[in-house]
Amino acid sequence: MVLKRTLVSVWPMGKVLGGTSMLNNMLYVRGHEEDFKEWFKGKEDYSYDDVMAYYKKLESFLGCEEFPFDSEKYWECYIRQLTITSYHPVGTCKMGRKEDASTVVDFTFQVSVKGINKLYAVDGSVLPTLPSGNINGPIMMLAEMAADLVKKAHYLSYKQCVLMDLFVPETMC
Repeated sequence: MVLKRTLVSVWPMGKVLGGTSMLNNMLYVRGHEEDFKEWFKGKEDYSYDDVMAYYKKLESFLGCEEFPFDSEKYWECYIRQLTITSYHPVGTCKMGRKEDASTVVDFTFQVSVKGINKLYAVDGSVLPTLPSGNINGPIMMLAEMAADLVKKAHYLSYKQCVLMDLFVPETMC
């Protein structure tokens, strides 16, 4: 049988320092000395031996169980599992000139992804560097520009329009 101790203050008096108005809502509540004495009595249930079993379960990180804890391979796995960039990932499919071997997408989106027909990469990955402002605007601009170019290059090349073509103005047909 497990008993759970709940702390209820037998001395519900304390001191409030600081303002309590809407303009100054920072409060510091100092509990009564008897509250701290009561808590101190209950802390015996939280000894090192009592909680160590729970910490042992945490030692093997999910995905890194095959490595011994605290080994170099374990920490390498741990870091690979948990680390992410704090920035927006850009430049993984860099956009640039056709002649540049480090680029994946042409500036005009006309040739789609280099060497693959009708595959277009239109997201933050095509930005060569991270913009100084929020990344949402430049990505939306790229998407709109690429959508117009794709519609013009592929859809309108068939020289037919029907009434259900909602996204293509009649002047383009």
